Amino acid sequence: SFDGRYVVMVEVRTNSDGFDEIVIVDRETQNWQVISRSQQFLSADGDSSRPSISNNASSVVFTSQAGRFVPQDTNGRLDVFQVDIAADFLQATPFTRGANYASLGVSASTNAVNFGNVVTSGNIDGALWRDTNRDGLHSTSEPVIANRTVFIDTNQNRVLDVGEVLTVSDLLGRYSLSDLPAGNYQVHQVLPANWTEHAPGQGFSLNVGVSSLRLVDFEEIQPPVTGSFCYLTYFTRGFAFGTFPTTGTQWCVSGAAPSKFLSAQIGTDTQFVRRTDNLPFDLESLSLHIASGLVTGSVALIGEKSDGSVVTQSLNLTSTPTIYPVLGFMDVVRVRWLESSGHRIGIDNVSLRSTSWDHSGTDFGSMENRGSLSGKVFGDTNQNGVQDGPEQPLAGWPVFIDANNNGQFDNGEISVNTNASGDYLFPALEPGSLVVRARDRIHWSAVAPVNGHTVILSAGGSIANLNFA
Repeated sequence: SFDGRYVVMVEVRTNSDGFDEIVIVDRETQNWQVISRSQQFLSADGDSSRPSISNNASSVVFTSQAGRFVPQDTNGRLDVFQVDIAADFLQATPFTRGANYASLGVSASTNAVNFGNVVTSGNIDGALWRDTNRDGLHSTSEPVIANRTVFIDTNQNRVLDVGEVLTVSDLLGRYSLSDLPAGNYQVHQVLPANWTEHAPGQGFSLNVGVSSLRLVDFEEIQPPVTGSFCYLTYFTRGFAFGTFPTTGTQWCVSGAAPSKFLSAQIGTDTQFVRRTDNLPFDLESLSLHIASGLVTGSVALIGEKSDGSVVTQSLNLTSTPTIYPVLGFMDVVRVRWLESSGHRIGIDNVSLRSTSWDHSGTDFGSMENRGSLSGKVFGDTNQNGVQDGPEQPLAGWPVFIDANNNGQFDNGEISVNTNASGDYLFPALEPGSLVVRARDRIHWSAVAPVNGHTVILSAGGSIANLNFA
């Protein structure tokens, strides 16, 4: 509830039939009660989940597979229910249910559910990390970023303004924006000066509780390749392209950008696509072709729904990629492929429509901007450490970053050569403590500085006049 006193939660496998139930708790009095019961107080005959409580704790909505909550619930699907919490519970006296107990009687993929003052809400959560190798991918060795602000950019100016919803990442780099009503959200992080976001690059645009079209074209796999990358299950944009059993034929990403596609040996119906959260979706169209084998053939698409029913469509294929409209594959939870001739089938440009209330794994990767170091190398004939009028610049002289500070150039250390004017430049160095040295040459010895330059390079900073004589 708004004041934090009342909490609803899922109790896992707690009723007599082994199903998850919804419980409301008064944190002040420790009074609690199961509310996922029928009007005759019969226990649920299916799992209940996703509870949400109104600001004043007068109503709770949740989803459930149970079929005995209300007499008219005969659709055999995941439904949304509302419970009015009677005032006597809020007064910490024995629990009684209010008169209104309703079932919307529709799939959980419904765009919006409105029960009076109860708003179905969603969540956006993820983590922030320091992208030290600047590849946009979060590896286990890269540190998280704590105490950084993430906000919903209501006016889409990419600046945190007064009144915009915000949160701060915790010590593990995690953040969460919760209780969001249906809508489109622009989510950004507040970057410190001289930092750049590498993933996703320009924040996130996310639909919460709104049906959105997702085109999966497999071009996002980096770096661009020729040949194949193969997966038992390939995850992209909230969907999983998988193989069952996991010992079956793998999905392989073939071709090079911009013509990558997913392919598999589909001699059986073990290949499938589903949402990663296992909720329903619509398959609207996809591109298919025979990637190897015969010139022509056919494939059967089989869409499974949560109530156990299926829809099917047969498609005649050639070796030319063709986009096929798919009819009737609405509110399916899984689509399987069946091809009897053993061809290798290529799939691309899959058009999927789904409604997501929760966006997990919405991660931000960023890193300090690189900085620069520059200077000059000259022949100091009078050995006073200063370039006097007649003293000449030294062209082609190697200068290096002594990463291990051992006084000599080692393999892998960054090095540049001076130009015709004796100038050198390191244009893009990671910020931090750096040691810059000029390499030794036969018959030459360093005059100044003998031990090189030790500097602290700030993010996006520039240090000049690091000269060598």
